[in-house]
Amino acid sequence: MDMPAVRAYAERCFASCSGDGERSVMQRKLHAIISGALANGRVRAIDWASAPAPPLDRPEEPAPKRRRQHRGAAPPAPAPDASEQRARAARASRFRDDGRAKTSRAATPSAARAPIVGTCEALEKDYLRLTAAPDAATVRPERVLRSALQRLKERWRGGDVDYAWACNQLKAIRQDLTVQNLQNAFTVHAYETHARIALESGDLNEYNQCQTRLGELHSADSPHRAEFLAYRILYYVHLGHSKSTDAADLELLRTLAELPEKLWDAPAVAHALAARAALAQGNAVAFLRLHQSCPNMGAYLLDAVADAVRTDAAARVLRAFRPTVPPACLAAQLGFDDAGEARAFAARLGFVFDARGDCLVRESRCDPTKLDEKKKAGGKAAKIGIGAPAEVLREQHLWCAPLGLALREEA
Repeated sequence: MDMPAVRAYAERCFASCSGDGERSVMQRKLHAIISGALANGRVRAIDWASAPAPPLDRPEEPAPKRRRQHRGAAPPAPAPDASEQRARAARASRFRDDGRAKTSRAATPSAARAPIVGTCEALEKDYLRLTAAPDAATVRPERVLRSALQRLKERWRGGDVDYAWACNQLKAIRQDLTVQNLQNAFTVHAYETHARIALESGDLNEYNQCQTRLGELHSADSPHRAEFLAYRILYYVHLGHSKSTDAADLELLRTLAELPEKLWDAPAVAHALAARAALAQGNAVAFLRLHQSCPNMGAYLLDAVADAVRTDAAARVLRAFRPTVPPACLAAQLGFDDAGEARAFAARLGFVFDARGDCLVRESRCDPTKLDEKKKAGGKAAKIGIGAPAEVLREQHLWCAPLGLALREEA
């Protein structure tokens, strides 16, 4: 092997490098060339003195861009005359003035959005959506709002107003609280009152608005925080059962993740979690028992779910029992304490009974549409607000109103 010639060739190749980076690249290429020559036995056959150095693949400098010229290009526009220049200057000054005006307005947003102090003394006021800045003359101060809320509760308990009027007044109270930026114990009480009345009246949309706001208003030491956290859990249970979506489950998981540790053992929260677990496990008997013993006003949220669970349980009874079902067994399976109530509910579904009160399985049917038809048929029924049957509410929820909300019968 002609080592001096190979060494001279390598030194000549390295001399063409301009930096450490290029020397590293050159070293790899020389190693490949010389190793290949040794493997092929061509080391002596190559004229290393005249062999070209391997290329370094330096990036080529981009050629300067040439300005493209179009054939028949129009000649440059003539310079504007004096009148055109004055018009352009006027437009530019107008835009500068607008910019200064916007800047001055943006610099003092608090002046436009500062909370006001109302001067209105009216106890009753219709709710109107704001389309302009609120006027202090139409907004009631906290002193008047307290009197208005107390009067509303008295009229609601007395039964001389319907839910539509009460909801309108409560929304007006909430609006006056918002525009005055009042966030205190009275604000919490107003939202809790509206949430309870909405629950009692079956208005879950309005209840959910109050529930969302109460999540922001309740502090760690709020006396009714556990009660409304339980309502929120039951609301998501109701929503997840009535709508086949994952949104309710995700919101429920978020609520549980944010639940303080000390509230897990609160009676209302523990009861709501037990009801959710029973429903998820398909344990109809346990769920219906929890529905009957629901504290506060939680049963309102589970009423629709309970009817669906009872209907499913009734269908399972017809599949599991032969040839008859005793009254006590039917009541236990449908979650009723009284056998007469269980028989009445099953009869509305299409169950057939003999003279002793036993259910005749082969002759019976479970048709949920008949249950809906019975509900719509009505007759003379007492209602609460926008209307749930009074006989059901009286048995299940007479005790439930912390405000003392009374049942009212309408002719």
